[in-house]
Order: sequence, then structure tokens, then C-alpha cells
Amino acid sequence: MTSNDIKDFLGLDLKPNDTVRNYLCMEDIEDIRNVEGRVSYMTEDGKSYEEIQDRLKELYPIRRKPRLAGKNINLIKRLMNND
Repeated sequence: MTSNDIKDFLGLDLKPNDTVRNYLCMEDIEDIRNVEGRVSYMTEDGKSYEEIQDRLKELYPIRRKPRLAGKNINLIKRLMNND
């Protein structure tokens, strides 16, 4: 999913300078970092966008549904109450 897809899926109303990652559970953030690392290596190897997309579909055939971090985390509390 793109960040906009995740934002819509989770029903987030992001404030200026806010990011989707501020709201995701740590497992999802770690998965995103892993995918970004793979994309970076494939880009450095000269792979095309289509090749990268095809490879990611092979590596991650099941589309995961992102999850919010627990709302009891102080950062999440502040972000959700900040107008």
C-alpha cells in the first residue's frame, strides 16, 4: 500500500508535517523499512520499476493490512489530541 492507501485504510486525518508512520505499530514500521531496503538494493542494481514491483509481489504475495500502534503510547495520544 502507498502511504495514502494506508492513511485512508486506517481513517487517519493527518496534520501538517505528520506522517503515517507516527501511527503504525512497530512491526509494520519494521516491515516497511525492510521493503525500502530491498527496493534500494534493487534500484542500485539497475532494476526497473516494473522489475522491482514484480519482485516485491513475489516476495510479499499476501497484502498485509496495516495496524495502528496502541493508543496508550504517549506519542500517539499527543498526535491524536493535537489540533
